[in-house]
Amino acid sequence: MPRDLISKRTRREFREWLVGWTLRTITELFEDHGLNRVPLPPESLPPGQRRGLVEEYYARVHWDDPAHVRKVLDAYEEILDEGTSADPDAIKRLVRLLERDGYVVDGSEIRSSRAGATVAELLAATDRVDLDHLESYIQRIRRSVEDDPELAIGSTKELLEATLKTILDELAVQYPNSGSLPKLLKKAQRELRLAPADVPDEKKGQKTIKRVLSSIGAVVIGVAELRNLYGSGHGASEKRSGIQKRHADLVVSIGTAACTFLLQTFEEQQRATNSP
Repeated sequence: MPRDLISKRTRREFREWLVGWTLRTITELFEDHGLNRVPLPPESLPPGQRRGLVEEYYARVHWDDPAHVRKVLDAYEEILDEGTSADPDAIKRLVRLLERDGYVVDGSEIRSSRAGATVAELLAATDRVDLDHLESYIQRIRRSVEDDPELAIGSTKELLEATLKTILDELAVQYPNSGSLPKLLKKAQRELRLAPADVPDEKKGQKTIKRVLSSIGAVVIGVAELRNLYGSGHGASEKRSGIQKRHADLVVSIGTAACTFLLQTFEEQQRATNSP
């Protein structure tokens, strides 16, 4: 299923910012960036003329289409540029939301981040678990992947560990706080029925499925080993290791993909368990 490239929450917060603008300036903002209005029935609109006007421009956007979304981001850049001096705290909140959606904000410039995109998928993986406590790891990854790849690798390992502990906590499964990452994974795999041994021999493609499930363990072990060899949990190391941004991009991508898969599996199993 296509994923919205800007979350509903972010769109709503930018809409609320525009409540302080005139109807004319809202119209000029969107139309200057190539966005057209779609008249909507009054009963489908939020209260207030300005909110309704923004929603009518939003209605034309295909939120999974990068070309459409780029026009909205261009409009958002203008909002950030004009709003920084007016209410810096509110602008910081808008920037944080964009970062959660997978964007890097440099001044008023908004650009996509590969690491941020995978993190955005992670945050959307489940509605049953509050993932706000993972924010510190996520923010460190975003801030460091460009300039401190060692820290990005270390933070990805910590994100994996926090995700596994979150799943085990939700399932009321005990684990030692000092448990290693591979041991935490084994516990989670057992509870989620993701261990290769759980695949019945008669299942079609069982060898391939087992190989794929085994690869999750390989990813976790690999990230843990890289963290021990090159990662840093305390900022940039004094002596550069030779690890570059492309290495950090790879580790962040596969690490957050593993977290996303585990959380999605937990979500589906909980939905199946609780369905009538």
